[in-house]
Amino acid sequence: MINGGQRLDGEVVISGSKNAALAIIAAACLCDSPVELFNVPLIEDIFDMREILFSMGCRTHIDAYGKMVIEPDTLNSCFATHPKMHSIRAASYFMGALIGKFKMGCVSMPGGCKIGSRPVN
Repeated sequence: MINGGQRLDGEVVISGSKNAALAIIAAACLCDSPVELFNVPLIEDIFDMREILFSMGCRTHIDAYGKMVIEPDTLNSCFATHPKMHSIRAASYFMGALIGKFKMGCVSMPGGCKIGSRPVN
């Protein structure tokens, strides 16, 4: 609550965009050297994407400040079939990245919240 007569002062830390971060994490698979991302939101979807990357051999690190390092040179599988694929809709982004990197890819059907019909086609 803000009562008049007082000057506002301070800082607000704005969290990074979940949807942008998820797409960028998948796209990082296409790189040949480590990718550093900053202001990554520390939420379950990000951690799920990290587990999927790890299951394909990709090393990742994320700190308490939202700095994420992805090492795509360790990615050694075109199969994104980790059970976490069923928990986030953005997991479908891996298909394009894997095809771009390996010329083929196999992904599980993505999941996500049940807010109505959202076909992947």
